[in-house]
Amino acid sequence: MDKNAPPPTPDETQPTTDAADSPEAVAVEEEQEEHRRKIRFMALFGFALMGLLVLFGVIQLPRIARSISLELFGKQASELYEFPSGTLLDPKDEAMLVDNRDFYTMSFLSVDEADGLINFVVSGNRQCDKSPCGKLKVIIYSMHAVEPYRRGLPPSVTFEVDKDEQIFSEQGQLPLIGRPGLYPADRYDLRIAVSIVRENDDGTITEYTEQEFEKQSIATVRNAVHNFLMRPPTEVAPETIDAVDDPYPFIGAMDMRFQRPTYLTVLAIMLVVMIGISSIITMFSRNVTEALLSVGGIVIGVWGVRSILVPSSVQVITAIDIALSLVIMFLLLGIGFRIVKHLYRESQLPPPIPPQAQRLRRDRPRT
Repeated sequence: MDKNAPPPTPDETQPTTDAADSPEAVAVEEEQEEHRRKIRFMALFGFALMGLLVLFGVIQLPRIARSISLELFGKQASELYEFPSGTLLDPKDEAMLVDNRDFYTMSFLSVDEADGLINFVVSGNRQCDKSPCGKLKVIIYSMHAVEPYRRGLPPSVTFEVDKDEQIFSEQGQLPLIGRPGLYPADRYDLRIAVSIVRENDDGTITEYTEQEFEKQSIATVRNAVHNFLMRPPTEVAPETIDAVDDPYPFIGAMDMRFQRPTYLTVLAIMLVVMIGISSIITMFSRNVTEALLSVGGIVIGVWGVRSILVPSSVQVITAIDIALSLVIMFLLLGIGFRIVKHLYRESQLPPPIPPQAQRLRRDRPRT
């Protein structure tokens, strides 16, 4: 030991305090750990939802491909269903080519969701060469509009076909039942019933019965509505819907249902869920400044999804609008909560829970 060495100063004999053990450093480390834990939770949350979403999309691929094919190539517009049996006619049936009965077709053209109406055209080709054709009155009823409490006749459209008029075409519209607000899961039901009477030369009227109509005529229905698919129609027995005060008997009745293609529903679900996940992750994984800068773009992006999913023809509040509005509302509430928390901390007000209580609660063993 060197005797000439200067004695140690008091500061050198005291152990230096490690800066990493200071209360400020501990608080920063705890805050960073809390932020990392939050990021991990959001990552797990996003992974689970996105995995389920992708699995849902893969399962729906066959239905999506079929609905896109029907919509893109307009296959339903060429499918004819016999009225009132609902049987799909075979275009290769040679008996149809030599059938000498009168031929009538009811083509559905468009659906007015806001007014609850369906537009259609009725066309016919009568065989007036062999025997004279009489004057006809064709009445098409919308039965769903007044069921189940029917009093009198339901809404109807009447067409008159002049004597010896071999080819005719008339347009009309009928009310149907549906909930457009459920778009793209909305569907519309239509039950039509038909009465036909013939005005004779002497002024008398002959009412067509089911058997007489089937013997002299064949009628079909087809779907030409854009962005709608029609399920195969089902026959309804006329005696189950007639009333004692009906002026003419029904020659037939059938139920039809129009619904959106499957790919629209799947696309809507996937887009809404994905935009919701991205909004939640953005709101909680960024600091307050970054979240405030990006909230405007997120809101615009969320509302821009509507233009992709909802066509301009749908003029009602839909389920898509409500879902996107809820996403924006929760996004703004979350941003507002984080701003309040940030401003409370910056104002240096006393914490609502003392630090000692927070530390004891954090260190408490979990059972």
